[in-house]
Amino acid sequence: MSYGKVHDAYWESETIDSLSDRAALLGLFLISGKHRNAIGCFKIGIGAITDEPRFGKWGIEGVSNALRELSEGGFIARDDRTGWTFIVNALKHDPIKGYKAAAHAVGLFLAIPKNLSFHSELSRKLSASIEAAKAEAKEWKEPKGYPFDTPSIPQPSPLPSPEPYPLPEPQPPAARNLEEGFEGFWEVYPLKADEPKARKAYIAARKAGASVEEITAGAVRYRDDPGRKPEFTQKPHNWLAGKGWSARPAEPPPKPGELSADEKEANRLATLVWAIEQKKPNIANNYSPADVRKLIASGRVSQEQVRAAGAPT
Repeated sequence: MSYGKVHDAYWESETIDSLSDRAALLGLFLISGKHRNAIGCFKIGIGAITDEPRFGKWGIEGVSNALRELSEGGFIARDDRTGWTFIVNALKHDPIKGYKAAAHAVGLFLAIPKNLSFHSELSRKLSASIEAAKAEAKEWKEPKGYPFDTPSIPQPSPLPSPEPYPLPEPQPPAARNLEEGFEGFWEVYPLKADEPKARKAYIAARKAGASVEEITAGAVRYRDDPGRKPEFTQKPHNWLAGKGWSARPAEPPPKPGELSADEKEANRLATLVWAIEQKKPNIANNYSPADVRKLIASGRVSQEQVRAAGAPT
């Protein structure tokens, strides 16, 4: 059961109105799904979202794009590395009411890592909601752990300091973009080992031109390869350094009367061409954006046909 409440105003707000349909639907899932809690801050990985049938067909890249759109629109704040997600206005629309709810909310807050970029904002908003509940309550008992120990923020001095405290340099935007999608790769890769090395190798692979989608799809193929022996599974950083995503498992020869893998793939894509030409979105949406882009690149369908059919891009 979720603590979330969905107000009619959700669909009428300027924030939601400016989002794509996918981002708006994912936002609705975040505020009303089973993972949502009393403070609107929880840990949810991309894999947990794609496990939901409604979002699985988007693929990891599609879900990542929708999350990024929600973050850029100010609907959520999210730490992509850990999956911690904060619905920015959750406590505004679903405030704390009563001592028991406050005690539960404090317990949730104290479990959240303090190094998250939105930790102080959540602390401020939750404190305001608790104080409002406290003012309305006839009886009140201060929850254990509240008020929160918020570190003081140094104020700038009116006089120049001879030795200013050096601030850490912000991470270049390019580096942040290159790391995007690592979490999804890590979830599907069959061996969890040397994560720092794997992250470094992942960034190097992305810098060399590999996309999030092809790396993750390659990891899934490697995981599901019937010829892979668990005891000989490559460590993730070695697999990435060797461009493992570009390797294809050997296909067993087809049985008599059975189509080969290439023939099956050709038939599968031919069905997608038919669905686009006949404007059958219920069929076209069962395919990935990569499949559609492949057909566009080969000239088998046009951009106009894809848009008219409502196929994923």
